[in-house]
Amino acid sequence: MKNYVNYNLTKLSYLEQVSLNSKLKDNISKIRPGDLIGILRLDGLDTLISWGTQSYFGHTATVLELDNELYVVESQEKSNYWPKDNIQRTPIYEWFDLAKKADYHVIHIELNDNLNKKFISNQDKAIEFFKKVEGMRYGYNNFLFGWIDTPESNFQSSDSQLVMVFMGILDPFLKYFDFPNVWGFNS
Repeated sequence: MKNYVNYNLTKLSYLEQVSLNSKLKDNISKIRPGDLIGILRLDGLDTLISWGTQSYFGHTATVLELDNELYVVESQEKSNYWPKDNIQRTPIYEWFDLAKKADYHVIHIELNDNLNKKFISNQDKAIEFFKKVEGMRYGYNNFLFGWIDTPESNFQSSDSQLVMVFMGILDPFLKYFDFPNVWGFNS
């Protein structure tokens, strides 16, 4: 990771809580296209995602410059703290206001200078891809398989039986939420 970003995650002892008058919002000018926004909301779901993915985060977003304005781009679910569904862009200042209201813990992880230059020189490809997928659904079924499958093995969590039971319990209920079957075919 240290080859890609200007941040050492092994030294990360906490995530900056946006609701505590964050320095991060005061320093938005330091955020550049291609940078990562790591998010953890202590609501149960993010902590479960963090545990299952063995990550510091329950959600991630990135930054793109579109029409000379910085946007946070991500896939979200409309909820009592987020106003809209699907893959979306939100102007960066507006995003931080929403993140503060949602009680997000946020960290800005910037690309190192060399990779930022490469990203900027190829940003048109990232923008083209984003515009193709903007508005598409969140994709819980893909997310769940990404959680349990790794390049080397399956069930990266030490409690793989818990994950199998959870998937079996969850699958029949997805049809009530208009989600496709997690196994990739209609039931």
